[in-house]
Amino acid sequence: MTTTIERPLIGVAMVCLGVMGFASADVFTKLLVTSLPVPFIMAVRYVVSVAVFLVLIGPKRRVGVLRANRHMLVIGRGIILTLGSLTMGIALQTIPVGEATAIIYLSPIAVMILAIPVLGERVTALGWLGAALGFLGVLLIIR
Repeated sequence: MTTTIERPLIGVAMVCLGVMGFASADVFTKLLVTSLPVPFIMAVRYVVSVAVFLVLIGPKRRVGVLRANRHMLVIGRGIILTLGSLTMGIALQTIPVGEATAIIYLSPIAVMILAIPVLGERVTALGWLGAALGFLGVLLIIR
């Protein structure tokens, strides 16, 4: 049984693995965009993702995980993710992967701004300060 102390560590480990996965995907995308069309690369990426997902849930037969009570939000998120992947692939055709990744790290500011009207969250002054410092770091990397 997982203790409450281990759960955050598992969460941190999963985030680190996810970051490595996305970073690897971007590097491989940068290599592939020189010889293949971006939509093809993204289509293969998502077909493989679906196949892996089906293999993972298949033995458990947990089809219930596929049921959503907010279908339009799930579909909208999928569309936004697809558009984000396509635009990132196009960006990687024109700028170095390091610069593209640095620009992606502006997303915390976008998330904070969207969280106010969409989720009704309140962002503290400390949160804005952290976002501003992160933005300065991004500017240093890009420069």
